Amino acid sequence: MAAPRRVIVGGAGVVGASVAYFLARRGVAVTVVERSGVACAASGKSGGFLTDDGLPLIGRIRGLAGAYVATGRGPWGMLSAPATGLALAELIVDGAPSLLDLSPFDPARLPPVRRPRQA
Repeated sequence: MAAPRRVIVGGAGVVGASVAYFLARRGVAVTVVERSGVACAASGKSGGFLTDDGLPLIGRIRGLAGAYVATGRGPWGMLSAPATGLALAELIVDGAPSLLDLSPFDPARLPPVRRPRQA
């Protein structure tokens, strides 16, 4: 897989900004999309994203080519943002992170979301 030349990062909280920083350092053109302002404390106002196992989601999104996620760090997001940003940037550009094992956080570990049946 060829490394992307352009990436859109959704969210300018600590993790989004870290991912954008490490992608830019690797020569990727980055556009950051944020509905409020950059560094406006959005990281502390998350919607309470929870998983059954309590672990965050970091990695490729199954079924959406070129889509990645890094969410669910809760209060640890601030502390882990640089490592998460670097690992996700390496996953996007190189296909795998060099220093961190992201397999425990792979979104594919969870069952697929099913839509409710229509009446």
